[in-house]
Amino acid sequence: MASLTGIFPQIATLEALREHLSPPLAPDEWGVLALDFDQTLVQAKPTLGDENWYHFLKQQNRERGIETDAHYRWSVAIRSKVSYEACEPADRINALIQAFREHKWSTKILTSRGMDMRRVTEKHLHESRLCFSLDDVLFKKRSAESNALLQKDESLLQWMESQPQWHSHKTIRVLFADDLIKYCGEVARLADRVQKTTVHAMHFVGALPNPDLSEEQMNRLVVQLDAYRQDQPIEESYRASDLHQAMRNLEIQTVSQSSLYSAMVKIAERQALPFTSTVS
Repeated sequence: MASLTGIFPQIATLEALREHLSPPLAPDEWGVLALDFDQTLVQAKPTLGDENWYHFLKQQNRERGIETDAHYRWSVAIRSKVSYEACEPADRINALIQAFREHKWSTKILTSRGMDMRRVTEKHLHESRLCFSLDDVLFKKRSAESNALLQKDESLLQWMESQPQWHSHKTIRVLFADDLIKYCGEVARLADRVQKTTVHAMHFVGALPNPDLSEEQMNRLVVQLDAYRQDQPIEESYRASDLHQAMRNLEIQTVSQSSLYSAMVKIAERQALPFTSTVS
C-alpha cells in the first residue's frame, strides 16, 4: 500500500531537499522531483507583479463581491512586463537540480499558472537563470473529459502516466515543495490514488503574502503602475517627485487602497482586460 511521508515538514531553503537523495533510487524505482514555481523557485523583482500585489487585488475583489481572481488576465499582462529572479541564488538551485538529475530523478516544475502564461513563464525562466526549459513546466490545464481545471496532483499524475517509467518501474518516489500548504495536500493525495507511489511533500516557508499593503508599498505601486501604463521600465526605487507626477497622471488625489484599486481597474479596462475573466 502507498505511504504518505511527512505532512508537511517545513523547509526554509530548497537545499533541504538534498537529503532525499539518500537512500539512492533502487533499480526498479522512479524518482520525480516536482517544484512549485512562484514564490518557491522564482519571485518578481518589483512590487508590481509580486505576491503581495496579487493578494491585495484578490482581497479587494472579494470585498467588492466579484470573483477573487477576476484580475487574472490583466495580471498576465503585468507579469509579462515585470522582471523575475530566483528566490535563492540561481547557482545553488541549479546545483541541487543537477544533483537530482545525476541520480536519475526526473525534475519538473508543477505550477498553478495557466497555459496562457507559457510565453511569460519562458521569460521568467530566462531571467531567473534556472536550469529548466519550458518543456519542464507542467501548467494548469483543463480535463479533456469534464473541462474542469486539473488539481496539481491530477496534472502530475497525467504527466507521469505518459512517461515510459510509469510502466517500467515498480515503485515511484515523489518529492514536492510548494510555498502554499494547500498544494502540498493536493500532491500528497497521489499516495492514496497510486499504490506504488510514496510522496514526500514539503512546505517551503518564505515570507507569507500580505494583502494589506503598507503606505510605502502603495506609493511604490503608484509609480510602477504609471511606468507600466507608459510602457516604461518598472523600477523598485523612486523619488518623491516621481510619486507626485504619477499621482497626477493616474488622477489619484490621495494614495489609499481604494484609489490604488480604482487606478488598476481603469488601466485594465483601457487594455481591454477588465476584471471579469479568470484562468483559461
